[in-house]
Amino acid sequence: MKTNILKYSLLTAITLMLVTSCVSEDDYALPTYKKVVLSENFESSPHGSGSNEVPVNLEGWVNVNLGTGTRVWGVKQYDNNKFAEFS
Repeated sequence: MKTNILKYSLLTAITLMLVTSCVSEDDYALPTYKKVVLSENFESSPHGSGSNEVPVNLEGWVNVNLGTGTRVWGVKQYDNNKFAEFS
């Protein structure tokens, strides 16, 4: 009796897996492309180096620390490329 229940349970589980599995058309669906909303390369911003931090100050940006400290995003330069850094 236990063997029959186990067989029927296994058969039911396999059947459910086959019925509810992924549809083949969805397996290779690509996500929709989203346009970049914001882009900034920081090349027009003054930069700091080492412990000399120059805060990011760009039009439309709000540079604020919501934690307990006072540090904010700063502009740094490496290999003639400027970037924003927070540490």
